[in-house]
Amino acid sequence: MNILNMPKSKKYNAMAFTLLEVLVALAVVAIAVIALLRLHLISICLTERTAVQTRALLLAQQKLEQSCAEPTLKPGVTHGLIDEDDRSFRWRQTVTPFRPPDLAAVDMTSFYRVDLSVSFPDGGGDVEITLSTCRADRPSPTQRIERIPSASKSADG
Repeated sequence: MNILNMPKSKKYNAMAFTLLEVLVALAVVAIAVIALLRLHLISICLTERTAVQTRALLLAQQKLEQSCAEPTLKPGVTHGLIDEDDRSFRWRQTVTPFRPPDLAAVDMTSFYRVDLSVSFPDGGGDVEITLSTCRADRPSPTQRIERIPSASKSADG
């Protein structure tokens, strides 16, 4: 039977949705919207966490550069607290004399390893970011640096 030849009441019933179909469609759309909102919330939380970790990394790098800018390093541990906005970052710097195994025979009395850690509370515990570098003390301007002439071969042989 053709829909155009149907009586008027049956024609509207054939083209319309039932209440049950509309409710099922709304439920499916609601579940999809809730899932998308949940993903958006997770994305916002991860973005905030990454921003805090990046800030801690930049603070660690800044503190490490400050200590390496000093003309001399002193072995030991220093620490402090940095308050920024609504977060507190704890930092700890450890300077230890360092002798690379490859250079054990060389007299290196002023070579140091510098470890700098920045920690901050995140969720259930603390997150710690550590940067490390090695550095030799710079000679003071009053110290004389002697250059050892290198033995060079002449072009004649």
